[in-house]
Amino acid sequence: MRREQAVSEVEVGELPDCDMCDQIGVTRDAEYDGATVMGPWANMCGEHFGRYGVGLGTGRGQRLVLRGIPRETAERVREVIARYLGVPAGEIFMADHNHEGISPGSWSFAYEADTERLAEVPGETRREGTPYQLPETVWLEQINSFAVAAHLR
Repeated sequence: MRREQAVSEVEVGELPDCDMCDQIGVTRDAEYDGATVMGPWANMCGEHFGRYGVGLGTGRGQRLVLRGIPRETAERVREVIARYLGVPAGEIFMADHNHEGISPGSWSFAYEADTERLAEVPGETRREGTPYQLPETVWLEQINSFAVAAHLR
């Protein structure tokens, strides 16, 4: 009989806010996602997990490990894409969840108004001397006709 291994850590591209700190008007990164002694699950900072969490493992909770491209880097990538397309950055949809099947820690950027130009972006960012340079740790790939993904090198 195979025994299920408890998952006590999960990699995330961005740490969510602590739900409990948020309730009192404080913004603090959550370090845990887990069940609470009150019943519901919550994203919790270390202090609140110590006070209200029920532990780690399957059915209890997991520690959130920051992995992947941080939001501020993803915002810079979106700016490069927007500059190439000649549109405001806010017109480009940006997601760090499993949008279009990307791997955890990656970000997707979608723009349906000009799919032909969007398809040019990954190649343009790799060209020597281009004004559309990405951060050194990031590379882009086209994932479908209206979206590109940014991954860590």
